[in-house]
Amino acid sequence: MGNFKGPKFYAHYNWSPYRFDDLPGDVDFWPMLHGQHTLDNNEWAHVTQGYASTAMGLNEVNQQGQSVTSVDRGIEIWRQYLAPLKGQGYRLISHSTNQADDGFAWHQEFKDKCGDCYDQTDAYSVHWYGTDAQQFKDYMVRFHDQFGKNLIVTEFAYTDWVSEPSIDAVRGFMTDTMDWMDQQPWIEGYMWFGMWPGARGGVSGATSMVNADASPNDLGNLYINH
Repeated sequence: MGNFKGPKFYAHYNWSPYRFDDLPGDVDFWPMLHGQHTLDNNEWAHVTQGYASTAMGLNEVNQQGQSVTSVDRGIEIWRQYLAPLKGQGYRLISHSTNQADDGFAWHQEFKDKCGDCYDQTDAYSVHWYGTDAQQFKDYMVRFHDQFGKNLIVTEFAYTDWVSEPSIDAVRGFMTDTMDWMDQQPWIEGYMWFGMWPGARGGVSGATSMVNADASPNDLGNLYINH
């Protein structure tokens, strides 16, 4: 992680409540209550006052293979495990969904059924994968317009589910979307999906920002120096 230290790198998360041992001291760690397994294994118990300053909700509640969760259960988890952290000085980041339309419906029902949860949400965690930068921008605008709070794009990458993308296509998409996000005051930050060598999670290795020794590759340097 020290290889990506800089003024823009103010926070890190790793889909769990446990911080990396080598995280630089001036980079904030955001624990995530990833899913029901986090509670079943009692992994959330150590997320208490002073452990961190920001806590994240469930990961992709509408995605098979991730933390599929009903709205009602999402509300229960929020009220029992996340809302109490608000009184301990934490910022709270929403449960996340993928970019499918049912994600909008999930968040809308969550908001309608739990106004207090919505009020406690400091920003929405948003994910997007694809190849069209304009579609990316349109999605972010739609999300912000519908829910009216700041966004943090906690996962995004150029992703062609059919064929291997060229590095030029990946670089062009990264530059275009970052240029645009930097101009939106309601986008607090963004996190490219690619902090490991090679492919992961069905996303091409062309999106990777690191070499095998964890040093930044050409794409990583583009991200760092943007």
